[in-house]
Amino acid sequence: MKKKIYIPKKNIIKNKIIVLIDSSNKINIINQLINMNSHVILLDQNTSYLNYIKKNKYLHVYPLDSKKYNYNNLLILKNIIEKKFKYIDSIIFNSTKIGPICPIEKFPIFEWTDIINTNLNNTFLTIKLLLPLLKKSKNPTIIFTIYSKKSVSKAYWGAYACSNSGIITLMNILNDEYSNNYNIKINSICVDKIKTSNREQIYPYENTDKLYNINDIINNYIFLLDDKNNIKNKIIIPKKNIYL
Repeated sequence: MKKKIYIPKKNIIKNKIIVLIDSSNKINIINQLINMNSHVILLDQNTSYLNYIKKNKYLHVYPLDSKKYNYNNLLILKNIIEKKFKYIDSIIFNSTKIGPICPIEKFPIFEWTDIINTNLNNTFLTIKLLLPLLKKSKNPTIIFTIYSKKSVSKAYWGAYACSNSGIITLMNILNDEYSNNYNIKINSICVDKIKTSNREQIYPYENTDKLYNINDIINNYIFLLDDKNNIKNKIIIPKKNIYL
């Protein structure tokens, strides 16, 4: 039997309330979500790229500098979101910082702390504070962004590799704690083979012809947000076409 290609319907995520963490290099994902009439709550320290996005009633922007990404400020934001929306349906994490590619001995301490905070600790804080709102949804989802499907222990990858492994572990723990009791679908999308600024930093001389663009994999996010799928605790290797 020939497999069908997943083509999302226009209203498949209509009126979903989606919290998006840092999408400066994923403008097209924002556009796709709001064009499908999802409410996108954007938490990002850099909002200059929003000049390229048309103003839309479905886009709700809350600038949040990384230096102010702490429990008290997130609690204020959580209360603002709760007052306006009552609940949220999804959280999508895009924030990843690489930092220096160098031996541990030469790794700057402040850079190590900053990368672990940005990639892992801030993710923990966000989930801790927003879980009560997520649990009120009928079909809650969390989508992480990771670089490697497995724990990375390559030379010179330092804090970035440690935080990537930490996110995978966090995903597994959250699944054990919440996937059955609250039916939260928790998955990760691995962007290893995607043409991003992070990959360009790691492989500056790579031939990118065989890499996907962000545009090519947007449907992978929509698929995980779709209420009809029941995928949990999976690391998704994104593809242009998703076969059902």
